[in-house]
Amino acid sequence: MALFLKIVAAFFVAICIFVVALIWFVKVKLRSFAGDLMKQVMAAATPTVPPFRMKIRPVDSEDIEWSNETELNRLSEEFEAAGFEQISDYQTDDAPVALRAFYHPEQNSYGVIYEHPAAGYWCDVTRRYTDDSSWTITSTKEHGMDSPPSSRVVFMPQEPIAVLFEKLLEVSPVNNIEPCTAEGFQKRFETGYAKEMNWQIDRGGPTEQEIRRIAEINGQECDQQMVDTIQEQWKSAIADFLSERVIQMWKKENPDSDDERAGIQHRITVVHNRSTSQQLMNAVFPDFCMEDLDELDADDFDLDDPDDRQEFEQLERQKALMQELKMDLRAGSVRSAFEKLLTSAGVADQWKKLGEVARPINSDLWLQPEFIDDDDDEDSEDDEFEDDLDLDDE
Repeated sequence: MALFLKIVAAFFVAICIFVVALIWFVKVKLRSFAGDLMKQVMAAATPTVPPFRMKIRPVDSEDIEWSNETELNRLSEEFEAAGFEQISDYQTDDAPVALRAFYHPEQNSYGVIYEHPAAGYWCDVTRRYTDDSSWTITSTKEHGMDSPPSSRVVFMPQEPIAVLFEKLLEVSPVNNIEPCTAEGFQKRFETGYAKEMNWQIDRGGPTEQEIRRIAEINGQECDQQMVDTIQEQWKSAIADFLSERVIQMWKKENPDSDDERAGIQHRITVVHNRSTSQQLMNAVFPDFCMEDLDELDADDFDLDDPDDRQEFEQLERQKALMQELKMDLRAGSVRSAFEKLLTSAGVADQWKKLGEVARPINSDLWLQPEFIDDDDDEDSEDDEFEDDLDLDDE
């Protein structure tokens, strides 16, 4: 089941490589309006980072629009012929995927049929152990993503379920297998997904080698700009996820301030050592856009026009502050660099430090000035796996 994460992540990375290549083409061929078009392309593109948590829910099979019910039924019959019993069909709001789960009570093994609109159908058979290690045999091709040391995967593309299951029984240890039940599948899936994602978060997302490997597997070109773009998107997504968890922890540690917090939550900025330079700049300057600074040219402005001159000078100032921030980040912690940014931007007296939180990552919570109007995002539901995500960041 943990393999599902890697396949989805590899698919998202491959999509990102395609999107970055498209943007590069647009910049070369349509340079005059590349900036706006780039933003539109990125906004419309498939997300390039899979969700860091996934909740699945059982549904009736007729409520799922399976793309190929003939294939679904064929694979289901293969599982049943191998001694597996069907548990249920599942869907999730976190990704465009449907799955049908099975279990083999005598061999303590789970089996899953997955359907993804781009990746199609594939199947896993898996065993998990009491030390949290796992063995998975899958019918999909090599995905290119690294695996944690405790997760063993064997790829057997297009092989029937009987062959996958035979291989699982052949290579996986017979001692300390975690018992599997129909009732335990949903929690096992969600827990395994969360633990795999915690490993990805801890390492900061895919490495350059992984990204280039995925590109090669999918027959795509991959240059350094693509690598940097994908890694930046993962870093930003990881930082946002950790910030959400920090706010949840802050709420738990300050339960008596619910009424006061309700009116200010949309103004809270969380700063920790996973926050990116662009996120820090966006907190202080909501209209900040790195692409605008990269392409800043005085010739594009009518400097005799007061409004144009003001806009140009504002962008120049943001560019200088960004350069100063990057130097401070190299020299010290993100949290101290953010305080310096507030001072350099001349807004330190408009911000209020609310406090600090130690878990899941050492963080400062700041209250933005009232004139900053961000959308009030709803909190994601607390989950039982967040306590596993304690980062030694300083």
